[in-house]
Amino acid sequence: MLARLMKWVLIAALVPGMLLLSPSRQSASAAEAELPSILLTLEGIPGEFDGKDKSIKDAIVVNSFQYGVTAEAPRDGSGTAGKPEHSSVSVSKAFDSTSLPLLRALTEGRTIKDGYLYFQTRSAGQSRIYMVVHLTDIRVTGYSSSSSSQRPDESIYLSAQSVLFKYMPEHPGGGTDPNPAGEVLTKYHFDPIQAVTPKSNPYVKGFKVSLRADGTDGVPAQTRYRVNGGAWIDYTGPFEIYAADTHTVEYYSVGGDGRVEATNVMNFDQGTFTGHGSY
Repeated sequence: MLARLMKWVLIAALVPGMLLLSPSRQSASAAEAELPSILLTLEGIPGEFDGKDKSIKDAIVVNSFQYGVTAEAPRDGSGTAGKPEHSSVSVSKAFDSTSLPLLRALTEGRTIKDGYLYFQTRSAGQSRIYMVVHLTDIRVTGYSSSSSSQRPDESIYLSAQSVLFKYMPEHPGGGTDPNPAGEVLTKYHFDPIQAVTPKSNPYVKGFKVSLRADGTDGVPAQTRYRVNGGAWIDYTGPFEIYAADTHTVEYYSVGGDGRVEATNVMNFDQGTFTGHGSY
């Protein structure tokens, strides 16, 4: 999870009001079969996708996502870089029931309080969220549409007062190696913690973390962990971490034969992980 708060540049845009006819809502079963890689939820603007487990509902299926940051290189050997310039967020999607509400928000200059981008991947036949981006105080600052003979495609430009990135690694470094020596290895598992906004829109506010020690040849292992560099705690069951205030999680296990595992370290601010991956 990469925790980072940014100011996003506003894009000045003026789009004339237009009347659009919204298509019929996509069935949940059809949406599930597609396993979209990117979903967007915006408070007050319900989309057409509902996940199988309803953990993400009323979402907008996003075809592509674009965002960038630029900064001038230091001049005259001063070593001082220019001020970073953040682009707006650009998402492309098909014309759907959210098109008219998004245009209305743009032309009226309305602020959308919360939004979430969910990035998913498919692993072992199941979809898994690997990154969540939380946007606050969002303005729709641009809109464009193009069409051939199919349903029109749209590009939506969003600016936000702040954004928080949270990344959840699965197999850092390409996975884990076999453990022929029986060395104790601790792996983790994340379960999303769901919440709802005041307007009943769901979002992921954190994760329940489970730890499991493997490779001890049946000998019980003691696992310890700590959050944000605090005191070490004996692991007795899943614990919770939250996007707003979690920076690091560390853990290790000691086998019944006295073998001590090197500490696994998740640094969410830097987006790095040293350890044995997930189960």
